[in-house]
Amino acid sequence: MIGLILDPKLATNAEITLEVVSSESHFDSLEAAWRELHQNVASSTAPLTWEWMREWWRTYGATYGAFPGGLHIILVKRAQSLIGILPLYLRVSKLTGFRSLRFLSTGEDSSEVVYPENLTLLARPEDCSVCLDVISKHIFSDFTQSWDECYFGIVEPRSSLLDLPKGKQLSIGIYRRQYQHESPRAETTSGFDAYLATLSASTRQHFRRLIRQADSKAIEFTVATSSDQAETFLAELISLHQSRWTEAGGLGAFSSQRKIQFHNSLAKLLVPKGAALLSKLSFDGAPIALLYGFINGAKFDFYQSGIDLTCTNLKSPGLLAHLLTMKYLSSQGVTIYDLLSGNSEYKQRLATTEIATSELKFLRLTPRTFVYSIASILKKLLSKLTNMSRVMPKLYR
Repeated sequence: MIGLILDPKLATNAEITLEVVSSESHFDSLEAAWRELHQNVASSTAPLTWEWMREWWRTYGATYGAFPGGLHIILVKRAQSLIGILPLYLRVSKLTGFRSLRFLSTGEDSSEVVYPENLTLLARPEDCSVCLDVISKHIFSDFTQSWDECYFGIVEPRSSLLDLPKGKQLSIGIYRRQYQHESPRAETTSGFDAYLATLSASTRQHFRRLIRQADSKAIEFTVATSSDQAETFLAELISLHQSRWTEAGGLGAFSSQRKIQFHNSLAKLLVPKGAALLSKLSFDGAPIALLYGFINGAKFDFYQSGIDLTCTNLKSPGLLAHLLTMKYLSSQGVTIYDLLSGNSEYKQRLATTEIATSELKFLRLTPRTFVYSIASILKKLLSKLTNMSRVMPKLYR
């Protein structure tokens, strides 16, 4: 079904309408208009592409969006022109009945999460205010009794979603929670050499020594350009990544076959279009470091890596792979290398700046919310105990 709301009080233009897409056939019909809007919105991000959102629903939708949940993609139109998209779905817990209204590509179980960041309203700056007006009324008034949690994930400082709810739409009993995250990034606006010059003397010298290793004939750096290469590179990355984490007693980011299926399909779609990148560092033909991420305009979002830590032929193969990838991207006009949330040491060494991102959610105080909170605490405790049981035997080998 498609819901239609027309309220001229919410905007100066009485032709502003809001539609809710709840069927896959309607979702599919949006492809051309979605692509056009994404291409023309400067604030759009890689996870907001049609390919990412549609592939996620194709892979995960039947599990996490099962009835009584389902698609809840919000469209805002002026007359017949699409001016805003907020791609949400409703997930309903089978155990507790907890109802979570959230972005597509979020809300999976811990082994399957795809970790999209910088999700936001897909709309041109001049249309954001009117879009937020009608969306705010819909979520926090007309539809508010249908959810216990409204989750928007990790958003950038300038995201229009931080302006929700608009006006007095936030009802009593709905609480806003906002957690801060640091997102390190490197900027190569003036070129890769200029980037190196901004680093401390010791870091710059270290990075240059690492880069000189690539002059060896045994070292090869390649970037996937075809669907076949994307599939091969991703399989090699997953193999290295999983070997490292299983040896350490963890599950790794690719322990789920469904998650592997999602990324395999996505990489094969986006790599040939230049919207995703898989790079590989090899020694004597053997892969020792692979990086995977997404390109949107002049920005690259680093997503995941696979590193052979047993390699003794190179120093810091992971760092070297990042530096060579950054140099390559800089030559292609990509000037922001976003390492996304996290304060890992290698991210801090590569970064030239940090952006304070926010994790944004709204909660209603309902019995389901209370039950869900208790269940979540118990689940996290059980997960920690399970991880300890995996790690402890390795510590005493």
